[in-house]
Amino acid sequence: MTPGAWLNMVISNIHFPARGSIPGKLPGANTMKIKLDDMELFVAIVDTCSISAAAEYLELPKSNASRQLKQLEEALGARLLNRTTRSLELTEAGKTFYEGCQQMLERMECLQNRVQGKRQGLTGRLTVFSPNDFVRLLLREHMAEFAKLYPELELEFLSGATKPHLLHDKIDVMIQVDNLEDSSYIARKITKVKSGFFASPDYLARKGEPRSPTALVSHDCVMELNQDRQVRSWLYGSHGEQKTADVKPRYRCDSAILVRTLVEQGLGVAQLPNFMCTSSVAAGTLVELFDQRFKTENDVHAIHSSRRYVPEKIKAFLAFMDNAIAKSL
Repeated sequence: MTPGAWLNMVISNIHFPARGSIPGKLPGANTMKIKLDDMELFVAIVDTCSISAAAEYLELPKSNASRQLKQLEEALGARLLNRTTRSLELTEAGKTFYEGCQQMLERMECLQNRVQGKRQGLTGRLTVFSPNDFVRLLLREHMAEFAKLYPELELEFLSGATKPHLLHDKIDVMIQVDNLEDSSYIARKITKVKSGFFASPDYLARKGEPRSPTALVSHDCVMELNQDRQVRSWLYGSHGEQKTADVKPRYRCDSAILVRTLVEQGLGVAQLPNFMCTSSVAAGTLVELFDQRFKTENDVHAIHSSRRYVPEKIKAFLAFMDNAIAKSL
């Protein structure tokens, strides 16, 4: 049950004054009743930049969402969105109402948790997407601990080569190692991942050991594909600058674990996160090249959608990530 649905059973509506509180208010509007469901819908429309996407996210027919938005604007006596065939843009009144909705929804969920006595026993479902390799090698070490902290919380973990849409696919938190692209979401840095260059002793015996990343152009390179099936560039640090290695892949994989497997079998050289290769180096199946020089770092972010209205279950997971996952690296 959403915060809006639960609270609508407790308080059927919230009264707003007829005039003066919202910029751009149209004359003739009377005291109106705004439901929390209206607020949830409006926030979803703004966050997704689409009435259709918001309706899908909230499992509403698009016609109902459009009608509900129109009734909301009529009740407020103010236009909240300027709509064209290609875009939605907040008006001044819409910005004020959006910020107020976020604050109200956050307060209402806090109230719900206090009334239900769930501060240490959150309920509902938490859906987390993480790249397959990250969730297998890191999250699996800590999720039992998180589950014990919140035994009534349903946990859903998704992973894979294809990155879902945060809102359309109803993801609460997305773990992302790549550079951030969409500034409309909130990204919280949880740790850094160091990466180096690795090859097997057998490969180095056959092909020779490169002395710098520039020499990799003449080697067999095993490279990882990102979630758009594009080859991830190999970056390395040199004299305080970050440079790109001029290489082409002979082997391509959509999994860093598979990249590591191919390199262990002597097929080539790869750039891999250090935490993935620690045990392989200790076992002698991999060798780190360049005497650990030319390393690079990537930030790992936890991404969620809303700027102010952050559900308690997301706050709990982010806090856990800070205390557990970051320390493990």
